[in-house]
Amino acid sequence: MSDLMTTFRAFFPTSFRASGLATALALFVCLIAASEAFAQNLDLAVTKTAAATAAAGSNISYTITISNNGPSNSNNTQLNDSVPANTTFVSITQDSGPTFTCTSPASGAATGTVTCTGAITPVQTAQFTLVLNVNPGTANGTIISNTARVQDFFFLFTDPQGNNQSIARTTVTTTPTAATVSVSGRVMTASGRGIRNVVIRLTDSEGNLRTAISNSFGYYRFNDVEAGATYILTATGKRFSFSQPSQVLNINDETDGVNFIGSPFNR
Repeated sequence: MSDLMTTFRAFFPTSFRASGLATALALFVCLIAASEAFAQNLDLAVTKTAAATAAAGSNISYTITISNNGPSNSNNTQLNDSVPANTTFVSITQDSGPTFTCTSPASGAATGTVTCTGAITPVQTAQFTLVLNVNPGTANGTIISNTARVQDFFFLFTDPQGNNQSIARTTVTTTPTAATVSVSGRVMTASGRGIRNVVIRLTDSEGNLRTAISNSFGYYRFNDVEAGATYILTATGKRFSFSQPSQVLNINDETDGVNFIGSPFNR
């Protein structure tokens, strides 16, 4: 713009520059200069990805990446992402790129917008992780659509709009309740006599423990055991030792006949 005004002063005499026509022409020169400034190009883009499915009550993690495809710097980059229906806000973190400042709803809020602002130069990218929680009880098949938008208001009219928003869609699936079965057996001597009051411990792969005590005929039983898992079954008695005190079981169906053979301690 300063070059245009210098040329204007050099080309026109002082007497002409004092006239009203000169004022209009000078304004026209300013408009040309302003149009040159607005002609600077900027192409901001955003992508968002997430899991295709999620269970009601679980979290969805979104990866959001904004990029500056140039050729101009963006000093007022703004990322906006509103909390969609059937979810609540959990967290927003920046993973990489030039530092942005983020504001967000309170954890657990069902509405509100995450806004992150910063500056990004050509070829740079910035990545964020947004976590939302799917409301418990959300119907199976519900589609959660979450939209991220990026813009720089200074380049609002010159930034192509085709890649300034990205939508990730996640379908809510109902996690089937695991089938349960029973595990049973008998504690007895080698001759087949039942041994009572033996503690049987059933431990799953996560260390969760259940106990049962053999009855007067030596029988024990565990109900509502989750199928499709591995368990360790252990027998402990005060008056008996067992040739195989622990057994590893892969439980898929009703399981009977998990027996323990005991011998009395020598006194």
